[in-house]
Amino acid sequence: MKRMENYWVKVILVGIILIAAYKLFDNIKDIAYAFGYFIDIIMPCIYGAVIAFFLYRPSKRVEKLVLKINNKFIKRKSNAISVFFLYIIIFAFLGLIIKFLVPSIFGNLEELVANIPDYIKKIDHFVSGNSFLSRFDVVETLNQKAADFISKNLSTQQLNKYIGVISNIADSFVTFFLSVVLSIYMLLEKEDIFKILNKIKGLIIKDEKANIFGRYVGEIINIFYSYFAGLALDAVLIGTISAIALSLFNVPYAVLLGLLVAVGNMIPFFGPIVSAAMIYIISAIAFGPIKAIWVILFQLALGQVDGNLIQPKIISNSTGISPLLVLVSVIVFGGLFGVVGMIIGVPISATIKMVLTDYFDNRKLDGSKIKE
Repeated sequence: MKRMENYWVKVILVGIILIAAYKLFDNIKDIAYAFGYFIDIIMPCIYGAVIAFFLYRPSKRVEKLVLKINNKFIKRKSNAISVFFLYIIIFAFLGLIIKFLVPSIFGNLEELVANIPDYIKKIDHFVSGNSFLSRFDVVETLNQKAADFISKNLSTQQLNKYIGVISNIADSFVTFFLSVVLSIYMLLEKEDIFKILNKIKGLIIKDEKANIFGRYVGEIINIFYSYFAGLALDAVLIGTISAIALSLFNVPYAVLLGLLVAVGNMIPFFGPIVSAAMIYIISAIAFGPIKAIWVILFQLALGQVDGNLIQPKIISNSTGISPLLVLVSVIVFGGLFGVVGMIIGVPISATIKMVLTDYFDNRKLDGSKIKE
């Protein structure tokens, strides 16, 4: 009798699961919309958590300095004081960038837009003097494309879209502000957050496995920290060197191109190639294609020095993966998640490699390959 009851209970459970699965796939669009809407709502929390994650270690270092002050009140409030000073430093740094760098970038952009007609004339002169290129009507094609772009993008419908873009930008500023505020509270209450996470970890994972899990999480955090900190420092360094060198070469828009190099340097392989191509195009228009070769040779030489000497030293070989795997990571994760995937693909691949190496060496995940 009990066997019959168990049989029918299993049948009913399977039926319920099948019905739930059918309804799930039948309403997949509504579920995806609801999930996307939920993600939009909690996006400030996600951004805030990311900001707090990268500022956690700097805040702890500042806190160590604050604790050296022999004052009971300061020691009691060391966490809040360290977070306050850290954000003061960050906002002061951003203020300096806005004051000195942003005007130069906007000045470069205004100059670029103003000089577009002259550049088109230079292209026309170069093409007309070349019997091979003159067959393709390059300038006429550019003029036609420009006219089509203006007619399509200055219509009433497009203007309404631009209003929507402005609205999205305003929403982005609100999201950014909320994210910063949330990151501050997360850093102020980081000890309580860690206690909650440890309790959740204790409920899900027991005893020795919890310690092993903690070791893996710590190593993954180290990989992401060292990779992004090194990558950001390398991007700023190479971008600054490029801007100074391009200014010495009298290349127009040196500051803007230096910023392009810095951003491009954050994306392995493809980023430097795109930025170098843009620099050559601007230089070729300004000086001619032959003289611009010297500029691109310098940029390529700088890229080689960076890729083989500077970047490995700064990042300290934190990823430990081969150039081939770096390229595959950029392609795969870039295809899945776009530009963000290109940036985070390398540390994710390094994490996967670390876990798989540990498993294949011992046929178990015991954290034996993780340095203490």
